Amino acid sequence: MLTETVMFASESNAIEGIAVEERNPLGTPHSRMLGGTEESWCKALGGGTGITILAMLFSESVNPSELQEVVHTVQRTHPRLRSQLVWIDGRPAFSVSPHPYVEVQVVDSVSTSEILCEISSPSVSNPSGEKSSSDGINAENDNSSSHTDSEEEGLSDWQYLVEHELNTNEWSDQSDFQIPKDMFIARFYRLPRGYSLAILRLHTSICDRASAATILTEMLEAFYEKKYGHPHPKKATNSQTEKNGCHEENLNFMAIEDAIPRGQANKPFWAHGVDLLGYSLGSRRHANLPFEDPNSPRSSQIVRLCLCSEGTARLENLCKTEGTTMCGALTAAGLKATAVLKELGNRWEHYSVITLVDCRSLVGNSLSDHSVGFYHSAIMNTHHINETVDFWELARQCSNALDTSMRNRKHFTDMSDVNFLMCQAIQHPYLTPSSSLRTSLIVVFEGPMVDEMDELKRAIGLEDYMGCSSVHGVGPSLAVFDTVRNGALDCACVYPASLHSRKQMQTLINCMKSILIGAAKI
Repeated sequence: MLTETVMFASESNAIEGIAVEERNPLGTPHSRMLGGTEESWCKALGGGTGITILAMLFSESVNPSELQEVVHTVQRTHPRLRSQLVWIDGRPAFSVSPHPYVEVQVVDSVSTSEILCEISSPSVSNPSGEKSSSDGINAENDNSSSHTDSEEEGLSDWQYLVEHELNTNEWSDQSDFQIPKDMFIARFYRLPRGYSLAILRLHTSICDRASAATILTEMLEAFYEKKYGHPHPKKATNSQTEKNGCHEENLNFMAIEDAIPRGQANKPFWAHGVDLLGYSLGSRRHANLPFEDPNSPRSSQIVRLCLCSEGTARLENLCKTEGTTMCGALTAAGLKATAVLKELGNRWEHYSVITLVDCRSLVGNSLSDHSVGFYHSAIMNTHHINETVDFWELARQCSNALDTSMRNRKHFTDMSDVNFLMCQAIQHPYLTPSSSLRTSLIVVFEGPMVDEMDELKRAIGLEDYMGCSSVHGVGPSLAVFDTVRNGALDCACVYPASLHSRKQMQTLINCMKSILIGAAKI
């Protein structure tokens, strides 16, 4: 592939002069060994799970040098984004550069065409050979409920490029090395009709979903300032960082385990053993979405689920009326759709659901809302369902189970247990059904990201964007990355192919959408 690299001479020496010491890879204040959750993500990335993507589609030509400056602006603010990875005596460590190091890779139009020809074969990815408008250039504005759920929905070119980046793994090597490996890669694609595509690829241990939202906001604000010569009137990010400087950087570089308030994660040793046994035995009875091809090499693919703003508002209001949440509704829709696809009828099955909880607001003053890193915790619950179960009853069951787990501090006390079980599945895949490495049916987030930046996006020509992470190593059959954009629900749904086909998952997502529309009476 032909690429050109944009770099500035004053910042091209990001990793020169790095001295690696026994357990401290750098002499800088921010260097440290990874925490338990961060180290688990390193192990998961060996198999392909945990590549985080933030893609921005611009309806106008963007100068790559401007993208380079914007990326460096964000890197300067967050030490985690200047982190590089080294392995020392079998353990990973953060090696933090004092300077921004990312060099934007510009992919020329010829290489872009070659990538698209290679990965977007209609016979493989889109049986109908057509492109649905809801997955086109401007999915944000095409949330019409008139879109039929039975259509085969294709992907636009830019989303194929997102999938390509989602399956490009820089971090599969788990051996000892002392030359720092970048944890943040930026690429720029020139597309037809003057469109531009910027894709950031990040190691999940330095970037969870909330971090990606912070990075997106800060980058858009930086683009605005470069274009108009002054900050955006509603600029709201980083005010605390700008005030406190290095203090805020030190605050934001701790591992999630170190941020938990004293005593909140305490659990007797015997209780850890009991819970691990319970999780292990419980997983043996969990059902799964049918596997179509468990033996072929895997990759992560994406299907989008969108509702119009009116339908989203109605669904949110009904969630409040019915005593549940959007998380409960999405989880219930995924479970019900699975039961419909499997034609369960009155037959009951157990399904595992993992909910990711953003812990920033739960650890006191240890972290700010804009701390970049991985600060989510996973809560695992099991639900017993059949095809006839009432949707709102199931949604309440899902949200109540999550509330109970959080009241019992499971997001803190079970953090190490869940990490251990994930690592065991990685090391012993035969313990999972058909050696599929599936640990749950679905992964959802406690609440959607809310995007009210419509004015800012229009001002800089941002047509669409997407943020998600790969799941084709250890993980669920479906991971739902939900955002409410200008009042409309937009979910990037990621699944492992060829374990599941695009046709199978599109059918599942269409069914989920139909269930949500029916429940909200849209």
